[in-house]
Amino acid sequence: MSKLNSVSVAFLSSVLLLGTSLAAHSEDAKTPQAEAKPASAVSGVKAWPTDEEVAAEGWEYSNDDDGVRVWRRDVEGSRVVAFRGETVIDAPIAKVVSVLDDTSRRLEWVHSAKETRKIRQVGTLERVEYNHTGAPWPVRDRDFVYLAKIALDRTLKQVRIAIHSVADEAMPEADCCVRGEIAKSLYILTSVENGTKTHITVEVNADPKGAIPKFIANIFQKSWPRKTLLGVKRQVQKEDVKPLKMVEDYFEGKPVAGVDTPAVVKTTAK
Repeated sequence: MSKLNSVSVAFLSSVLLLGTSLAAHSEDAKTPQAEAKPASAVSGVKAWPTDEEVAAEGWEYSNDDDGVRVWRRDVEGSRVVAFRGETVIDAPIAKVVSVLDDTSRRLEWVHSAKETRKIRQVGTLERVEYNHTGAPWPVRDRDFVYLAKIALDRTLKQVRIAIHSVADEAMPEADCCVRGEIAKSLYILTSVENGTKTHITVEVNADPKGAIPKFIANIFQKSWPRKTLLGVKRQVQKEDVKPLKMVEDYFEGKPVAGVDTPAVVKTTAK
């Protein structure tokens, strides 16, 4: 692969690392990894699909690297593939959610992110965000505007984060960047091992747009879930990363303002 193509693939990896914030309020180093477990159940309640069910949805198993299991799926009418990653993180769910929620620290683990910020709070569990990702010459920077929605479920011990691109008058397209599109991004976090660990699945269908060849946009699909989830694993181990209180309180059965009952994410993205 040429130097330009290699750099472009690295850039695309960073482009699609965005969109991991909660609506509620970045060279990979080898780190000890918890073994990624196949689909299972929590307290007798089905928490995530079996491998057979994943395959029945059109996902093709790709590889298992550093404890991250990866699938890919062609998307009708799209020039890029969708991808799915799954692993277990050695931290409670409220701490993992804290990493995904904190836009002020995303530059610590999301490669090439230049700016991440909240545009507007829509509700307790919903907000619009902006992300600007740097790109190596001669590729133009990319930026994204997206809606993030969270749902909490005590029965399944889950947090679900659904993300898709939106237009917002507060953040029109700018000359600095090509406006990318997140058709759908879904994070499913499940508390396991008596609350000491978190099983996480991520599904993403995003297009950086612009004049990046299709084959380059798709080359990195095998490495993206691994880089993303290993980035979360490293960040969550930092001593100054604290559990997100809203999530912690919710799963302890305490009242949480704006969250009356568990909800199911309904994604309007295509």
